[in-house]
Amino acid sequence: MRDRIAELTGCLRRSDEKLFPRLRNVLSQRGVDPETSVLVEMFSDEREFEYGIVVTARGDVYQFGLDCMGREPDAAELIEWIDWTTTYQLAAFRAHVDAALEYLPEANQ
Repeated sequence: MRDRIAELTGCLRRSDEKLFPRLRNVLSQRGVDPETSVLVEMFSDEREFEYGIVVTARGDVYQFGLDCMGREPDAAELIEWIDWTTTYQLAAFRAHVDAALEYLPEANQ
């Protein structure tokens, strides 16, 4: 799990592939710094919709959804933004968030 988080975080911060430049822009518009945040998970569904979870340097937890249907990656539209900061412990992905929170100091050295 930690390896996947490290890989995704590296892509978030440096990759020009697919959606990552757009994701950096969207996160910045929401006040989330992609250079200090950790990308916990990101996956697509069969409808060209990208789901993800990001943890900020402050420990805030957000779930996002980018709609890519019929769009180029740089035009993906943010259509879901959920603040899980105080309730992520109740979610199925809580172990992933806990791993990301443990990884944060290392990610920001």
